[in-house]
Amino acid sequence: MKSFAMTILVGAALSMPLSASAETVTFGNGQPDALPKAFVSAMTGSGEPHRWDIVEDATAADGRALAQLNKDKTEGRFLLTTTLLADSGET
Repeated sequence: MKSFAMTILVGAALSMPLSASAETVTFGNGQPDALPKAFVSAMTGSGEPHRWDIVEDATAADGRALAQLNKDKTEGRFLLTTTLLADSGET
C-alpha cells in the first residue's frame, strides 16, 4: 500500500507544471471595507482575530489596495491571505 501511495505522489509531482508566471491583482472593482470574495485569510499563533479589507489608496493601481488592519503585535503571530482562484475577478 505504501509503494502505491508513493507512486501516486511521485506521479502527481511530476505532472505539475514547472514554470510559474506573475499576475497583478488590482482591487479597483472590489467592495471597500471587505475581503474580496475570491480571497481567504488565515492566522498562525494566537492573538486577536485578523482583518483584511480593501482600502482607498491613491498610490495603488485603480486607487484601492488590500490591507491588513489589525494592530495586534502578539509574538509568533503570522497573518496571511491568498486567492482561491486563478482569476480572482478583481482585475
